[in-house]
Amino acid sequence: MTGECDARLRIVYLDDRICAVDKPPGIMVHRTGITTDRVFLVDLLRAQLGRRVWTVHRLDRATSGVLLFALDAAMAAELGRQFEAATINKRYLAVVRGWLDPRGRIDKPLKGRGNKLRDALTLYRCLATAELPVAVAPHASARYSLVEVEPRTGRTHQIRRHFNHLAHPVIGDVNHGDRHHNRLFRERFGCHRLLLHARTIEFFRPESAVFTSPPTAAAPCPTSGAWRCQAHLQGTGESVSAAAGRKIPELQRLTASRDAGVVNKPGHNRRIVLTAPMADEMTALCEALGWSGPLQDLDRYERG
Repeated sequence: MTGECDARLRIVYLDDRICAVDKPPGIMVHRTGITTDRVFLVDLLRAQLGRRVWTVHRLDRATSGVLLFALDAAMAAELGRQFEAATINKRYLAVVRGWLDPRGRIDKPLKGRGNKLRDALTLYRCLATAELPVAVAPHASARYSLVEVEPRTGRTHQIRRHFNHLAHPVIGDVNHGDRHHNRLFRERFGCHRLLLHARTIEFFRPESAVFTSPPTAAAPCPTSGAWRCQAHLQGTGESVSAAAGRKIPELQRLTASRDAGVVNKPGHNRRIVLTAPMADEMTALCEALGWSGPLQDLDRYERG
């Protein structure tokens, strides 16, 4: 998105101090010193909410999915501390070249600013595989995997660089990917995007946050198709929209996080799990590869 855009963003979650949106692919989160873009997600969200917002993390321009914002400086600092302490968990879905092992761990330092090596750890779980009767040199057929990815660190392009290191690059990655497989997906499926989607984020919501309104969806961005969003309060199995429609005191009686190893301190004992299912474009591609069942299984698994 480099031109003017009046699209409204899909709101995944909203209370008085936190907002999460379902980011479409192709838009930058905020300005940088090297971009010529004129449209940025943070500006769209600020205009849509009519208030200032604080970015607490980001997704690459080409990556879609759930993105978290703070609505005041104190909450921005609090969420920043949670990211620094690695208590915020993120899970992605990706389509990669080749067939992966059922589970794996990529522990490879990556260069950052000044070419300094920094520790980087990515865990993954292969959900499904597919094989197309199309020759892509040097192989007689083309194999692909649908993978759930959990980055334990937050390095620049970490997922894309780690899977390229395994020789299983993410499809649609023009910087770290395989141009032959990218071309196959463009020509066979009409797919021109990076097949990487930030599906789920889990974080602690301080008790001072109060639902200001049910997080109903705005109009979908025209580049993203029909977007669907889910938000759940961990340990209840209840959607945020349903809970927000009831009395606020009931929200404050929700059970604390049951995650092993998590210490629930005052003001940090409500863990929110937000999910942004894939846009229709990526969902249709997975269906074409025969992966509808694994995606449905993943939905059931996450709903508990």
